[in-house]
Amino acid sequence: DWDRTRFTLDEGYSQAVLQAFVTLYDRGFIYRGKRMVNWCPGTQTAISDEEVTMKPQQGFLYKLRYELVEKSGEKTHLEISTTRPETIMGDTAVAVHPE
Repeated sequence: DWDRTRFTLDEGYSQAVLQAFVTLYDRGFIYRGKRMVNWCPGTQTAISDEEVTMKPQQGFLYKLRYELVEKSGEKTHLEISTTRPETIMGDTAVAVHPE
């Protein structure tokens, strides 16, 4: 319908989008969550799942041990695995579930 064209940056259009977003948020339809986002580094935008083709990659899983000293003085270790060994020098902590 070329008689009702809109420019996405028109003030009225932007306000309508903002109001719709706020309404959906207030009704609980929009919320924050931790989700994987497919990202295109070329266009610097998110892309849909339909645009992503997963393909198996051959790679390496490196296992290494961090030396630990128990409160008793006994030496032990914590084994971790990574696919990115080049980041190890930047490690500042390892989170461990107490169980």
